[in-house]
Amino acid sequence: GLITKFDARRHATKIAGEIASNGARRLAHQLVRGLEELNQAKPETLAEAYKSGRAYITAAVLNEKDTLASVNQLAVDKKLVGDYVIAMQKSVDDIGKAQLTALENHMRAAARKLKTNPVVLQMTDLEKQAAKIIPKPTAKVKENGYRGYQDYLSKVPKDVQSKYPLKGRVNTGELQLLINGSHSALDIKNMLDAQYQTKTDLQDVLNHLEILKAAGLIEM
Repeated sequence: GLITKFDARRHATKIAGEIASNGARRLAHQLVRGLEELNQAKPETLAEAYKSGRAYITAAVLNEKDTLASVNQLAVDKKLVGDYVIAMQKSVDDIGKAQLTALENHMRAAARKLKTNPVVLQMTDLEKQAAKIIPKPTAKVKENGYRGYQDYLSKVPKDVQSKYPLKGRVNTGELQLLINGSHSALDIKNMLDAQYQTKTDLQDVLNHLEILKAAGLIEM
């Protein structure tokens, strides 16, 4: 049957509310994961555990905000639903900030227990480079979606492919879905790590982006 404007508006805000409440649970899972990695850390692995824990939370926040933003596509009343989505995105941000504080406190406690200094995070040169690279889908993706990307990828010359190899396991399908014109290459690596148990190598992410660029599927 026909959905009235009021029902459509209520439907969109109801979905956004459910996403936000389920998102709070998903964020809590990433905090637990980060706390566990700190619990298992040794003095020499504490910095890596803390960096991973922070990345899980910040990536999960990005993911939840993306999911909320997608509700706007359902909305008839874009202004009302848009304002509601922005308010819910701020709530997700606030949860993320509180969790990062909790993680930092736990890292300091872990450092005391291990009789080592608290972690002072520094980005590697590769991370700094990746944080500045923001891939955007081209018109080719809009035409065929990422389902059609294999045709374009198969046409990338072999010498280009061998120049940008994938050394580890990378979920290239999921990586491609995370390219939206606002996520950096570092965001994408962190979002993959938040979703999967095995970590994705940052150089592999950068290499696959180079292949997608050579295929004309993205601009950077």
